[in-house]
Amino acid sequence: MALSLEDRIFIKSHLPYGAQKEIAEHLGISNISVNQYLTGKINSKRIENAVIERYEIEKKHVIELRNRIYE
Repeated sequence: MALSLEDRIFIKSHLPYGAQKEIAEHLGISNISVNQYLTGKINSKRIENAVIERYEIEKKHVIELRNRIYE
């Protein structure tokens, strides 16, 4: 199932600077392709999986930082 445009925009807004470039390099594609996926211009299961994986890493990192701050 493809992510909705709203989900893609949400993920894009929560990825750190440079994450799109990291995803593109990991997949061997252009930054533009990743950006086009995140803005709903193209669909790609391969890009989607990489984006979700990177978002999950970032989400885990944020949770760990919050735990360190509030413990």
